Amino acid sequence: AHALAEEGCRIAIVARGPERLARMAEEVRRRHQAQVLPISADLSSLQGVEKAIDEALAGLGRIDVLVNN
Repeated sequence: AHALAEEGCRIAIVARGPERLARMAEEVRRRHQAQVLPISADLSSLQGVEKAIDEALAGLGRIDVLVNN
């Protein structure tokens, strides 16, 4: 997230835990002045994957790069 934000990318970050996710999003925003969209979703289910995709598209308009970690 930091490396992409540093390059000027608008990013979505996805995790199950909303509290930790919010802290990470704020850290990336503060450090890089980047647009960061935190999405709380469980990617181990199809429903969670669809939720993450739908929210990313709604918030960012498109998805150009996907990094799974």
